[in-house]
Amino acid sequence: MTVRLAGADMARAGFQLAVRTPAGGQAGRLAPADARSAVTDSSGIAYLHHTAAGSMPTASGEAEWRFAWMAPAAAAAAVLHVAANAANGDASALGDAIYADSLVSGGQGP
Repeated sequence: MTVRLAGADMARAGFQLAVRTPAGGQAGRLAPADARSAVTDSSGIAYLHHTAAGSMPTASGEAEWRFAWMAPAAAAAAVLHVAANAANGDASALGDAIYADSLVSGGQGP
């Protein structure tokens, strides 16, 4: 899977995502595809996020992070939550853009 972010004035970028059950528990397993991202566990939830190296754009005005998600063995719905930021690189909160979205997979409901 890939998280892709684009912005004309983007000098740095970042993201964080988690895949949860509708009840809020961990759904499946996340694995980064390369050194641009890493997984951190917090209270039983795995969060995939950018690394320092992964905050650099992959092309002019674009950043992407690749990863694998292994679905849980039992068929169930899963909700992917993602937040990303496109920063202009001036080390201030001005001129940066924050985005958030979610995606619900199929499967059996709760």
